[in-house]
Amino acid sequence: MDKNMQAIFLLTSHFLQYPEVSWAEEAQEAEQLCRDIPVPQIREGVSAFFGYIAGLTLEKRQEEYVRIFDFSKNTNLYLSAHLFEDQKERSQELLRYKELFLAGGFDLQAELPDYLPAILEFCARADVQAARRLLQFCRSSIEALREKLLQAECIQVLLLDSILTA
Repeated sequence: MDKNMQAIFLLTSHFLQYPEVSWAEEAQEAEQLCRDIPVPQIREGVSAFFGYIAGLTLEKRQEEYVRIFDFSKNTNLYLSAHLFEDQKERSQELLRYKELFLAGGFDLQAELPDYLPAILEFCARADVQAARRLLQFCRSSIEALREKLLQAECIQVLLLDSILTA
């Protein structure tokens, strides 16, 4: 995994989390970094996302985040929820995620291991093989979330496109 993709994973992880006051400044810096991305589809999608959020107040970004990711069971960022409704199956899936994190040398303490921003941060910081294993494992869940975001006409679909194109 090259440095550009690691940067994309970190940026995407950060901007899929609850919006903070620092977002406005960070989005400008991130947009500068994105200009160096060699894959046009990723560069243009991420740039469009940053252009969109630049036009929103912090309060609007926070309201949108809560509406899309916190209050919607359909588009939450916990990937196992998109494939498994049965609690037992979801628990087994969470265990598989946890094992992949541990195999890559990471032990999550504050988040469930199927939380997409945590997965993306892992992929940015772990060795290439561990990152690829985890991405391959959760690809169908990311695709399911992407489809739901697309149906809901959410701009965050552009961030998932960048992950899936990587």
